[in-house]
Amino acid sequence: MAEGARLLSEYGAQALHREFESLPVRSQKHAVLPGGQAPPGRYVQKVAVITSIEGQVKRKDRVSVSLDGAFWIGMSLDAFADLGLREGMTVTAARKREVESRVSDAAAFEAALMLIGYRDRSRQELLDRLARKDFSPEACESAVARLEQMGYVNDADFAEQLIERHAGRGKSRRAVAFELRKAGVEQDTADEALEAHYPEEDLHQVAFAWARTRHKPGDEKAAERLRRQLASRGFSYDIIRAVLEELDELHDAGPS
Repeated sequence: MAEGARLLSEYGAQALHREFESLPVRSQKHAVLPGGQAPPGRYVQKVAVITSIEGQVKRKDRVSVSLDGAFWIGMSLDAFADLGLREGMTVTAARKREVESRVSDAAAFEAALMLIGYRDRSRQELLDRLARKDFSPEACESAVARLEQMGYVNDADFAEQLIERHAGRGKSRRAVAFELRKAGVEQDTADEALEAHYPEEDLHQVAFAWARTRHKPGDEKAAERLRRQLASRGFSYDIIRAVLEELDELHDAGPS
């Protein structure tokens, strides 16, 4: 007994807790700590029993699992099948944590699938949205990594699609670069995609193509509005001035 007290003092309750939990379930029921000391009272019952597994009324694709007569956790049918749970099964504290972690990972993955079902998203966008749903950082990272492995999340493809969409609306490289930063695309990935779509010498051509159908010769108010619109799309003052001058010259020259 004295030896058990010494160990408890020397290593602390947490160390004894870990040693006790490492024992097989059957051994825990009869465990004796070093020195002949019985485990502290709170460690005597280390095993819970799954007392019921019931389908959820409102969500037919989910089940509710109870431990020792009290609700424990809800999960999808897929997660339930993967975990191999059944009524009467004993659950140790370690197994309980494992199940909860795997259920959280599965739920985060399902949520991520729904999010990309609405539209493509960058890696960081997905992580942020999942975190807002109160999934743990580990569950968020696991879900996004799994989607990346499956090819459903790819920041290079996302950047290319975003650039094509905004370029079609007449936005400049600078404005699209801001959209990529806002979406959390890494700088190297964004720069590579931008370089493919926006060589520096094409900036004037992009601005000119967008402004040409909106140009109203001789209407100063319309010209000022066009300047503001081009500026809001990220074009510099020099490019805006050159584009408007070219449009005026084309109008003055008349049909070719």
